[in-house]
Amino acid sequence: MVAVGGTLIGAVVTHLFQRLASRRSELFARSEALRQERIATFSTFATAV
Repeated sequence: MVAVGGTLIGAVVTHLFQRLASRRSELFARSEALRQERIATFSTFATAV
């Protein structure tokens, strides 16, 4: 019983950590894409000026 409970708790905790890591990676990728877009926009504006 204890081993099964420990395994289930471990699986749930691992799932939660993986979900958090996935969310962080998604947010980082989104912010990086926004940063690249802003740099391109500012470069275009600076060239136009």
